[in-house]
Amino acid sequence: MKSARRLVASLTFSCLGLVLAALPSAAQVSTGFCASYTQISSNAGACNSCTIQVNSDSPSQRYFVTSSNGWTATGFWVEGDFSVMSGSGQWPGNMGAYSNQTFDFDLIGQGDQATMAMTHHNAQLGVVQAVFQCN
Repeated sequence: MKSARRLVASLTFSCLGLVLAALPSAAQVSTGFCASYTQISSNAGACNSCTIQVNSDSPSQRYFVTSSNGWTATGFWVEGDFSVMSGSGQWPGNMGAYSNQTFDFDLIGQGDQATMAMTHHNAQLGVVQAVFQCN
């Protein structure tokens, strides 16, 4: 009887070990965002060549976003939801009315798309809303 219990316990722990080994580590958990997106619509005007890249630092729950037209942003997971980020960013110095302007930034991953809201600190520049498609 003891050997049967040991065998069952041994098999149980072996199976548990296999299950745990198959689970992704915290560093492997999906970020909820694609690495690269192309803009498909925006209230600031059409731009078929506009793209963003999203990089994550999963342990710190921080994202880094760069755009093909020069602005950058840093965001953090919102309330532990890795498909929603909120943060801030800045335009580079050679962008006309947007030069060196700062903004608050929200990005929501929804399947193959992401919806962005860029709220400029200069109220005259308003809020840029855009939808991006995963590349």
